[in-house]
Amino acid sequence: MITAGVDIGSSSNKIVLMDDRGILDLYIAPSYLEFQSQSEDGYLQLLEKNNLRLQDVYAVVATGYGRRSVRYADKCITEISCHARGANWSNPEIRTILDMGGQDCKAIICDEKGKLVNFAMNEKCAAGTGRYLERMAKLTKVPIDRISDVARESEDPRSLSSLCLVYAEQNAERMLMQGVPVPDILAGACQHIVNNITQLLNKVGGVQEQFCVSGGVAQNSYLTKLLEKELQIKVAAIPNPQFNGAIGAARFARELKKIRIRE
Repeated sequence: MITAGVDIGSSSNKIVLMDDRGILDLYIAPSYLEFQSQSEDGYLQLLEKNNLRLQDVYAVVATGYGRRSVRYADKCITEISCHARGANWSNPEIRTILDMGGQDCKAIICDEKGKLVNFAMNEKCAAGTGRYLERMAKLTKVPIDRISDVARESEDPRSLSSLCLVYAEQNAERMLMQGVPVPDILAGACQHIVNNITQLLNKVGGVQEQFCVSGGVAQNSYLTKLLEKELQIKVAAIPNPQFNGAIGAARFARELKKIRIRE
C-alpha cells in the first residue's frame, strides 16, 4: 500500500510517499503564498519521479499551516497529532517531541502508540522558532545552515536577555555595533532559544524519555547539544526530522477508509 503525507508549513512544503517497507521518496520546497498550486505541482512531480499514477496512492493526508489548501487530500489532521505519530513510527520509545517550526514551537507528549496526550505551544512570540534563527542569520550575515558551526567557535556567549524576538534582535544588533564577535552573538541566540524551549517543556510536565526534536531547527547540532546540557537528557535522533509531520500524516493515511473526509 502506498500513501502520501503532505505538510504545508510556514517555511517549507514537505511531501512523503510511503509504502509497506517505509519511506519511498521525499519532496521539499520553500513555502510561497500559492500553497494550493505549489503542493499539487510537488505531488505530481514526486509521483512522476517514481512512475506512479494518482490511483496508485491509497490515500493522502494533509497537515501543517496550509493543510486546508491541499485539495487532493482525503483528510486533514493537525500537525501536533502528525508529529506525535511520525516520531512514534521512527522510534516507538519516544514520548516527548519538540517540534520547532518556522513560526511556532510545540512541546508534545504522546503514548506508546503515538497518540497525542498533551501539548503546549509558544503562540505569543517567535523566539524559539526557525524564524528567529532566520532573522539572526540575516542580521549577522551568516547562512542559516552555518549558524551551528559559527556558534561553536564562541569563547564568550552573550546573553540576549529579552524573551521577545524583537528586543532580542535589537540587543544582537547593538552588540554587533559594539564589536562583539559574531560567534558569541549566535551562541547567545541559540542559548536564548533553549531557555524558551525549557519553559515550554515545563508546561507539559517536563521531558518524558525518550525525547526527540523535529522540524528544520533539529539540524542545528549546536543548539541540540545546548538542549541536552540544559535538560540533562540525550536527544534521540530520528531520520528526516524536517519531514516528521509529513511522515505522521502518511502513517495516518494508512488507517483511512476509502471515503473523502475533512475535519
